Amino acid sequence: MNGCGRARAVPFVALAFACTAPTLEIQRDSPEWLSTQLGPVVRSVVGPSRVALFEQWGEATSVALDTTLNLHVAGQVDTLATFRYEGFEAVYYVVSSSEREFLTHLEVTGPGYLTGLPFDVGSTVESIVDALGPPTSETDSEIRYADEYDVLVFAIDGGHVSWIKYMPYVD
Repeated sequence: MNGCGRARAVPFVALAFACTAPTLEIQRDSPEWLSTQLGPVVRSVVGPSRVALFEQWGEATSVALDTTLNLHVAGQVDTLATFRYEGFEAVYYVVSSSEREFLTHLEVTGPGYLTGLPFDVGSTVESIVDALGPPTSETDSEIRYADEYDVLVFAIDGGHVSWIKYMPYVD
């Protein structure tokens, strides 16, 4: 496994450097602030492809393959590939007529996977708002941020983040 506090044979110096990486400071100065600033960092947890996911995390504890109709090509059936690991789940949209694939969502349920970001599972509501500013929407159980393309959702339980879901734009 990978990530700070996760079991893996990694030299201490490399692990210490990875765990002390500077935290990204968010600037909400454009309509696509979430997709351009947070998106690349969040996606780096799993990588841009299923191959990158396996290279970084090894074999998933479970894999589900579901079919879906392509919205742009009549009659084409594509695949949603869901990979579950301890602490996170990644879903890729796989286009059957090509080798293209896209991360459609990442759900993080354990702390330590989002190194370098100003939030994590276990963070307080106050720390999320301090880091990201006012949410797009908020309830007692959820804080949601959205820009023109991406969505970031924090499930809240007892004033703390219980899971984080990132949904990048895919069309």
